[in-house]
Amino acid sequence: MVDTTLDYLARDDLYTREKPYAAEFEIAVGDGAQKTNYILTKRPVTIHPIQPWDDFTLDRNGFCVLEEETQLDVAEAITNPSAVEGAFLDQLEAILTRRFPEYKRLEPLEFVVRKRDERFPSEQLALITHEQPACLPHGDYSVRGATLQLNSSFPGQEAYFQGKEFDMIKSFPIGCPDISVWRPLIGPNDDWPLAVCDYTSIDPEKDIIASDRLFEDRIGENQLLFPSDNQRWYYVERQRPDQMLVFRNTDSTGQRAKSFHAAFFNPISCSPPRQSCEARFVAIR
Repeated sequence: MVDTTLDYLARDDLYTREKPYAAEFEIAVGDGAQKTNYILTKRPVTIHPIQPWDDFTLDRNGFCVLEEETQLDVAEAITNPSAVEGAFLDQLEAILTRRFPEYKRLEPLEFVVRKRDERFPSEQLALITHEQPACLPHGDYSVRGATLQLNSSFPGQEAYFQGKEFDMIKSFPIGCPDISVWRPLIGPNDDWPLAVCDYTSIDPEKDIIASDRLFEDRIGENQLLFPSDNQRWYYVERQRPDQMLVFRNTDSTGQRAKSFHAAFFNPISCSPPRQSCEARFVAIR
């Protein structure tokens, strides 16, 4: 297990009067606007390694670990991710379809490659070539945010999704409705690994709040997590490229287990700076 800290959204009275928000673009200095109204609090947490005998599932815990081989040119993924995106997403779609037959259709939403700058988490990262680890405990979409994302990703197809049940899944390396999938490009990796929170340890009424994501041309909505001593966090220790962390961000009903997640500083890591990829899918039932 790893003893570390996470920077949560604070349980501040501000959020009884004002919705949390963060702009995903630079705000001009001097115009009076703030990029975010987040008030953060650093909390000590213990993050447990996922053991082979642990039976974590999407439907109960919001996440699971799959051992699956995928082919990916790491150098090409770092330098030119668009060149490998299509073939890699096809592999992930085939794996998710086989592993989760309840989904009738999987549509990719996003493919992201991250390469931690050695200066991270310094604020001196004015120029970076890749996205950095995301350290705030969050879920990528709320139910409303999932609909907003689908409207943006599939313009003109609103009628197709209306009335359908879906999940937003992510996999580290990848993601879907939202299922996400997450994995390291090079491993074993222990550098700023991804932690996931067991949904059975979260109080949905007290621990979760919706937050606006402001883009230059649209608005999105995700969910943030308030701290609680009851929450239980897990990660894949020394994660290999064939170990995929798959989790649900949300679903169309808002009733299914979902996984809040965050990258965390691992004080016992001996790994080089993390290189990882992730994908998100909308998974239609």
